[in-house]
Amino acid sequence: MAACLIGTNNHLKLSTLEELKTLHSLLVTGFAQVNTTHAFIVDNQKHCIRVINRENNQLRDFAGTCGTSGYAEGRPGEGRFHKPWGIIADVRDPDRLLVADKSNHAIRSVNLISGEVGTVRITDFTFLKVCNGKAQYSW
Repeated sequence: MAACLIGTNNHLKLSTLEELKTLHSLLVTGFAQVNTTHAFIVDNQKHCIRVINRENNQLRDFAGTCGTSGYAEGRPGEGRFHKPWGIIADVRDPDRLLVADKSNHAIRSVNLISGEVGTVRITDFTFLKVCNGKAQYSW
């Protein structure tokens, strides 16, 4: 049986595909590795960004308000996403992540130090792609 790395109860563990099929609370639609110890995931169903500490396999809320959708800028617990979809490290600013906030039709920013959510661009059509590990976005 194939093994997968999954998050349950704010911890990561190796699991089988059968166990993975029983999980309904975490829908990961984006992943960004920013250093050797931390990776960030987009939790689409809970409308937030979560961080994985690879040293102790802890999964915790990082940006946005997990479980509450909307549109708001602010610190952790204040910022809101609505169905975020993708995430990437910003090559222009090493302390920032860029998040495709799908249902808000916006490119959002997340400060890696504070977890504060901001807005880079709101538009009816935004194109974000990754080429050779670098974010390229246009509108």
